[in-house]
Amino acid sequence: MNNVSHLADLIQKSDTTDIQALLTAKENAKRRILDDPTPANVAAFERAKRALEAFTRPEEADERVFRNRIEALQHLQAQGYKIQKTKLYADAQAGRLRLQPDGSITEKALERYIKRVGLTRPSEIADSGGLQAKKLALEISKLEEEYQERRFKNDIQEGKYLPRDQVYMELAGRAAVFEAGLKQALATRAADLLEALDLIPRSTSASPSPAAGSARSWTSS
Repeated sequence: MNNVSHLADLIQKSDTTDIQALLTAKENAKRRILDDPTPANVAAFERAKRALEAFTRPEEADERVFRNRIEALQHLQAQGYKIQKTKLYADAQAGRLRLQPDGSITEKALERYIKRVGLTRPSEIADSGGLQAKKLALEISKLEEEYQERRFKNDIQEGKYLPRDQVYMELAGRAAVFEAGLKQALATRAADLLEALDLIPRSTSASPSPAAGSARSWTSS
């Protein structure tokens, strides 16, 4: 019993120095390549490198294995994939789903099968549809904006729109013309209006009447 314990202690102590030994072997092989890069030295360095990487690589978790196609099918259906037994069996028969020699299926093989045949869950389809609708709405909105901008530029080129300063100048010109016309109309009609109201006596002479002078005084203000 003591011998067994002693042997276990020796193995444990030896394990603690393994990584240092592998590091030393790799560095020695590297120096030999630098000094003499022969194929043998290169091969020795590659072996030492692989040994060190294998020793320091973390252990991978045990992969899940489904004993048969029924278990794999039940797993897919539990994950929300809409797939029937006939399809899974047909895909396995066609080689799209890789089986192990004993008929089992690894989880990685099942994941590759999902991607290979394009299996999707209803939630994924709905999300994809909503995303496509949003993209389409954005594209339509962008096209409408581009159309409105292009139409506005065409209208400007066709003279349907004027610069703001030019519009103000035209409005001011029209206002001046309207004001002059209004004054002229008042000057012309003022005497007739006053006579119609019997505010001044009717005159037959060609000389300007007081009413006309009054009208001119109104319009000249």
